[in-house]
Order: sequence, then structure tokens, then C-alpha cells
Amino acid sequence: MTDRPTTGARADSVVGVPAIDGDTSPRTLLWRAMTAHPKYMVPAVALSALHQVGEMLVPVVVGKAVDQGVAPGDGGVLLRWILVLGVTFAVLSLSFRYASRLGWIAMNFVDHALRMRISDRILDPHGLGGPKRMPGELLSISSADTNAVARSKGVLIYPIGNMVGIVFAAVVLFTISWPLGVATLLGAVVVVVLSDKIGGPLSARVAGQQREAAGAAGTAADLMHGVRVVKGLGAEDAAVERYRLRSQRALAATLQANRASAALSGTLTVVGGIFVAGIALIAGLQAVAGDITIGQLITVIGLAQLITEPINFIGRVASVMWASGKASAARVLSVLQAPSLLPDQGDADVPHGPIVLRLGDDEVTVPQGGLSVLDVPPAHASAATAALSLAEVPDAGAARVGGLDVRGIAPARLRESVLVAPHLGDLFDGTVLQNVELGAGRAGRERTVTVDAAVLAAGLDDLIADDALDNEVGEGGTALSGGQRQRVALARALYADPDVLVLDDPTTAVDSVTEAAVVERVTRLRAGRTTVVFTGSPAWLAAAASGEEVTA
Repeated sequence: MTDRPTTGARADSVVGVPAIDGDTSPRTLLWRAMTAHPKYMVPAVALSALHQVGEMLVPVVVGKAVDQGVAPGDGGVLLRWILVLGVTFAVLSLSFRYASRLGWIAMNFVDHALRMRISDRILDPHGLGGPKRMPGELLSISSADTNAVARSKGVLIYPIGNMVGIVFAAVVLFTISWPLGVATLLGAVVVVVLSDKIGGPLSARVAGQQREAAGAAGTAADLMHGVRVVKGLGAEDAAVERYRLRSQRALAATLQANRASAALSGTLTVVGGIFVAGIALIAGLQAVAGDITIGQLITVIGLAQLITEPINFIGRVASVMWASGKASAARVLSVLQAPSLLPDQGDADVPHGPIVLRLGDDEVTVPQGGLSVLDVPPAHASAATAALSLAEVPDAGAARVGGLDVRGIAPARLRESVLVAPHLGDLFDGTVLQNVELGAGRAGRERTVTVDAAVLAAGLDDLIADDALDNEVGEGGTALSGGQRQRVALARALYADPDVLVLDDPTTAVDSVTEAAVVERVTRLRAGRTTVVFTGSPAWLAAAASGEEVTA
């Protein structure tokens, strides 16, 4: 296992990123996430403890007010205790508010850092190895799962504060009656142990629910991404049935996990209720016997009621939140610890020279510096574009550049020189121009193609005429027609201005007049640089033949 895929320039620039390597376990990742950003976590834990102490002080102050103010009829003493009660409420309210705020800040730092790590890992030039993952599954991991890991900070902030409150209440009860103090501590231990026993099976159920939910999300994302293809094939019913089955499995897993969670919460509530009733009964008997005062009885009953919530909360956190966080941590690590798809071939530049492609049983040589059109079966075109883009590990000899097999070229270097534009290019939320300008994110060399030239060469005359280049395209380009989406993606590829541009059927969604104009403009714009087009379009074939370039 290599450590390189788990690091990234953007992720490492974030302060307090949880350390992750090949040996990191889900439990370890969860603990590192919980303890990251101590400058926020330490005061958050302290304020959480202060909040719980303030909660437990309320019945103590009320009891003192009854014994020292109400019983003897001393209005001055009663007023002082009322003022103390007001200060107590102010402190516990503010401490809870700021404890939650600091915890929320620390949580978002971790959430952001993990998302950046996953983004860097997915976009790593060496590729993401391991089992194939649908886009929806990766989206679920980089959003819901990273958030669940980050929320595990609550396991550190609130249970520690709750334990401080429980101990404080126990001390108060010890000063009133030692049997009550002992009963409080024993009851807390019983609830925590019980929650741990019940929470074990819940962890597996939560993990299963998350897997099925991610699968349903992945199916939905892929369905929406290819909805036009699905409609074109008339396969809507089959696609909907596939999603329905995945969704039903996700629903069944969710209900199973929720039933387990409900059983845990119900058990803890019953145990907590029995615990409170027992303490109240003992205190009532002691008050009748004259062993404790009326104010102390009020304090005991108030503490017994208040102490139920922190005990139950500790139980819920120890099982549900921890189990959910650990299951999500395992899914996050499945991406961050995934092996590289491609080996690291060094940092050498891409050699100059012709491109040789193995298309089925034949080899085709593409010379440098011109337009080459390859009319080959779709399977051969897909294999060749996959090899040139290193989308997967190519077979030996599948593609050579300048006499060197692409398997021996560093992926980042190859992609700086060779840009493979897929048949269906993805557009992103933003304007037309912003999508085109994404091509500038490639190699930082001097450009020879302007945005205007790329837009015009791609045949976006209609958008230029309507002054619509600043219009929003919508997520996935939904605000544009099919032909406009295809031409915007082509303009982006042209603006990238690579040494070698590989296009896969770039003009299938435009009319013949527009296609002829695009072919002529692209040929002129790319003059002197290598352009390979996989297509059977007569317009492209004629352009290649007139230039005496390769036509296969």
C-alpha cells in the first residue's frame, strides 16, 4: 500500500488534517478526527462540562432556597438564592451555546479536510484502483460519510461534559446521603455497559444501511447522467426497475438500522426511568424518616430527573454515533487507502514523435502536426481513447507516443501533452464561458488559443449572436440543447490547446451545415498540432483526405 494516494496539495494545506496512512484503521481515523483542532476542542469540552455542572446546580440552588429562605421565612436569603439561580441559568445557557459553536467549527474543519483528501484521491493522475465505484457512491462517501466522521467530535465533547455532570451530581448526593451517591454511580455504569452490549450489532446494521444507501445514490446518479441515452434506447422501464430494486434494498437496510436504534433508545429509557424511580423512592423514605430535609428531597428528585438525560445521551453516543462514525470511516478509508490504478513511471517529459495505436489486430501510425481521422469500430475507439487517457491500465503496446509505450510515461506528464475529450463531455454549474475556461487549468505554458477563438471554432455562433456566453448552463448543462452542450465541451478542449488533441465523435449532435463549419475551423485552429478524431463523419473524413492525413 502506498502512502502517496492519501495525500494531496489542497488537503495538506488545511491545518489539522487527520493523519492517514496505509495502516490507519476506522477506529484510529475516528479518534484522530475527534482530537483534531485542539484549540477549539479543549474549550468546547470545558464549556460542555461547565454546562452540565450548571444543569446539576439548578436543583441544588432550589433546595438551598427552600431550606434557607422559604422554610424560615427569610425573604432576603430567598432573594439572594434567586439571583444565584439566575446567574446559574445564564452560565449554563452561554456555555452550551459556545461549546456547540466551537465544536461545530472544529467539525467543519475536519469535514472539509476529508472532502479535500477524497477529491484529491479521486482526481489523482495515477487513478483510483480497487473495486469499481459509481459516481453516486463516491459522492455519498465524500459528503455523507465525511460528515459522519466529522460529527464524531460530539463523542468527545458532550459525553465528557455529561460524565462531569454525573460525577458532580453524585458528589452532591454523597453529601446528602452516601447510598444515593453510590446508587447514582452504579446506575451510570450499568447504562453505559448495557449500551455497549446492545450497540455491537447496531454497528453492522448501520454499515449495511450506508452501503445500500450509497448504492441507491450511485444508481440514481448514473441514471440521471445517462438519462438521454436511456430515453434514446427506450430503456426507461429497465432503468427505473433497476433503481427501484436498489432503493428497496436501501429502505430495508435503513428500517433495520432504525429498528435497532429504536430498541436501544427504548431500552435505555426504560432503564433510566427505573433508575430515577429507585433514587426518588429511597430519598422519599429518608425524608419521611427525617434523615434529609425538604430542600434536600427537592435536590435529590431534581438531580435524579436531570441525570437521566446525560446517562441516556452517553449510551446513545457510545453506540449509535460511534457505530455510524466507524462505518463511515471505513468507507472513507476504502477510497483514501485504495491502491493506485497506474504505477508511478517517474517525471520524464512525453517524447516527441508519431502516435502508434493498436486497433484490433492492426496498428495505425498517427503522424505529428496534422489532422488524422480514424473511422473504426466503437470498441476499438473506446480502447484507444482509454489507453491514451490512462483511464484504465492499458495492455502493453495498446498505444505508443514517440516510440515509448504509454505505460512507461508518467500519467500527469502524458495528460499535459495529450488531451482526450470524451464523446459526452461533462459540463458544470456556471456560465458557458466559465465552462470553456476550465481548459486553462491544464499545463501552465504559453497559450496560443484565445477563448474567443476556441468558442468560434466550436461553432457556438448561435450563443455568440444571442450574447448568451454569460448565461448559466445549469448543472450538467441542462439549460442547453444537446448540440450546444457538445460544442461547449469541444470549445473547452480546444482552449486547453494541448500538443495532441483526441476527439471522439465531437459533432454527432449538430446539423450538417454546422458540422462542416466546425470541421473547417478546428482544422485551421489546430494547424501544426496533432489532432486525432475518431468518427465516421463524412465531413471529418473529407477534411483529413484533403489534407493527405491518415484516414483509417
